[in-house]
Amino acid sequence: MVPPPDTTTFDPETIAVLTAAYQNAIKGQSAAVREIIAKHIIALASEGERDPHKLCEGALALSMRRPRAWYVRGPTRGLLL
Repeated sequence: MVPPPDTTTFDPETIAVLTAAYQNAIKGQSAAVREIIAKHIIALASEGERDPHKLCEGALALSMRRPRAWYVRGPTRGLLL
């Protein structure tokens, strides 16, 4: 089953806040993580966050988490690469 598309909408003032948070968050970041950061900012804003600093910091924190595939199993169980 395919999930329904996100129907969250933002007013122009909120879009300006999201844009400012995104611009701050991507400074010094590789192109590979920019889309991930944008998705995290949108997700945080969808939950009601409107503080650009918290959106920026929250998105950066979430984007820095390593995926579970980085977790090593077996004889070296419990080690992070």
